[in-house]
Amino acid sequence: MKINQFIFIFLLVLAGFLSLKMVFGLFTSAASNNGNNFIASDSFPTKTPTPTVPITNTPTPPAQSSSPLLINEVYLLGDFKDEWVEIYNPSSSPVSVNGYRIEDDNGYDTLPDVSIPAGGYGIIKGNDSSDVIVPPPAVAIEVTNAKIGSNGFTNAGDKVVLRDETNALVDQMSYGTNTEVFSGLTPPTISGNTLARNPNGIDTGSVTDWQIRTASIGVTNP
Repeated sequence: MKINQFIFIFLLVLAGFLSLKMVFGLFTSAASNNGNNFIASDSFPTKTPTPTVPITNTPTPPAQSSSPLLINEVYLLGDFKDEWVEIYNPSSSPVSVNGYRIEDDNGYDTLPDVSIPAGGYGIIKGNDSSDVIVPPPAVAIEVTNAKIGSNGFTNAGDKVVLRDETNALVDQMSYGTNTEVFSGLTPPTISGNTLARNPNGIDTGSVTDWQIRTASIGVTNP
């Protein structure tokens, strides 16, 4: 019995000793950690920024119509009642201009329901252009205003634009001081002369397609 008590007391003392050693070890470790010195760096590596690519806003070109029609000749001299625009249909089928627009640099007129025959011509003129005689088989395309566009064509410089019923670009030209389409196209100064495509119906998109010619309304340009 005494031996068992002795063993029990011995184990109890041993357990207490081990517990004290563990606690002492924790304090010792904490004390040693408190002695560590940490030095913060006063300089840091600089991150090189990723270069950005500039965004360029490119103007969107006007939608191009599938219509085959061409502005073929423009008479711009004299009184506005004398002005006219010849439209040429080089295709093998008639083309209606219903809802099309004819524009100058300040406004436009909507065209009526008129069909230009295959290989033929349509003459756009104001509603007070009694002096503009359209020879058959060419067809007259009369706008509702006395002047074509906003105020008729300016002799010194203007533009002529044809758009289809969806407002898509069909054809355009400019002359004189207006260089929106062409630069260097000199307007005529002698009555009876026009700006015309030469040869008739040529369309390379260049100012060289156009020349000053004797008016040839409703027929092939000479």
